[in-house]
Amino acid sequence: MLQKIKLKMSEDKHLKELVQGSTSSFLVKTAGMLMSYFVVLYITNNFGAEAFGAYTIGITILSIATLLPKFGMENSLVRIVGELYTNNKLAIIRSVISRSIIFCLIVSVIVSGILFYTAQDVASFINQPQATLSIKWISMAIIPAAILAILAAILQAMRKVVGFSLLSSVLVPSLFLIGMSLSIEKSDVIPIYVYAVYVSLILGYIAFKISLPTKGKDKLPAYPFKRIIQISFPMLLSGSLVLIMSWTDILMLTYFKGEEAVGIYSAAQRIAAITSIGLVAINAISAPKYIQFYANRDFKGLESIAKQSTRLIFFASVPLLLIFILFPKFILGFLGDEFIVGYIVLILLTVAQFVNSISGSVGYILQMTDNQTIFQNIILVAAIINVILNYFLIPLYGINGAAFASMVSLIFWNVTMIFYIKSKLGFYTIYLPFTNKIKL
Repeated sequence: MLQKIKLKMSEDKHLKELVQGSTSSFLVKTAGMLMSYFVVLYITNNFGAEAFGAYTIGITILSIATLLPKFGMENSLVRIVGELYTNNKLAIIRSVISRSIIFCLIVSVIVSGILFYTAQDVASFINQPQATLSIKWISMAIIPAAILAILAAILQAMRKVVGFSLLSSVLVPSLFLIGMSLSIEKSDVIPIYVYAVYVSLILGYIAFKISLPTKGKDKLPAYPFKRIIQISFPMLLSGSLVLIMSWTDILMLTYFKGEEAVGIYSAAQRIAAITSIGLVAINAISAPKYIQFYANRDFKGLESIAKQSTRLIFFASVPLLLIFILFPKFILGFLGDEFIVGYIVLILLTVAQFVNSISGSVGYILQMTDNQTIFQNIILVAAIINVILNYFLIPLYGINGAAFASMVSLIFWNVTMIFYIKSKLGFYTIYLPFTNKIKL
């Protein structure tokens, strides 16, 4: 099998780039994910489920608050810069970067100020009045978190997969863990996280400047800012819907069940997400490749790279999927006895991640091939399904109801996109061993 892969890579430069790039991304993202789970272990073992729930709520609010400052550019810039980079228009890339960062900075300052002065109202809205101070701290992280996401997207577009992975996955959790271990006041989890985000931006910007190519000699006009907004806006909407779908369960659990339930659910959710590391790592290099093939109208190449990606994702994910489904109590036991009650959550979310893995990079394929509006509409329906199911199931079944709602909506999302890609682009992205005849 290895000899076959090596032979195929020697004949197919795109497969070679996919395998090499995804391997580098996989290693770096694995390191980042390990740091994230050391953070989970540190907080849960030292402070318990309730403290971890409070931390999760803070991160959730930050994710929501950075939506508008990022304005979908964490996805649109992968497409815009990727196409310009393919055509070697380096000077235009610099104009895109400067305009995007200035826009992001202005909106970040506004959103940060609003959240800071409405922190008490937000805390009351989620039925957690004691979280007011934490929300004020979180408001201070909006500017660096949003800009860091923009810089990471640009590196991804230029196929700098190691730099992208460092900025998007490694820096913040690593510095946060270091800060927690050195802190005298161990209870100051949120402030330490905010400091980690600021230091990450400084280090990330240095890495970004090193990776940025020298200015090109082309004298073409600057990329129209209006065009950046036109491409970004549908991705802002779809990104918002993805976030709603991802965090509805957390917010509703916060309201109906409190911080302890959120802590247990979030811990199981994060463990289940480990199985998606293959998908995330391979997407880091495959997304720019989709742009390259689509820009050149090479649909055969697009189909080939999509199927190769899905197969790699499948084999990178299956071992962990099996472990989590077969031994959920044992896995959760590492976090503490109080987390074992979340074993059904872990099973349900792992099943959802299995479907996610065999479906391939359906979201990226749609967004990188001028189908971002379709992606947005599918996510909208999935988000509505998720909200409705959470609303009815959480009061009855607690964390298990939230997990079932997430599983159903995620499966709907992936299956619908699989069939749309087939109807629009002419191929299935799904990979099933022993039934698919997909050539590596």
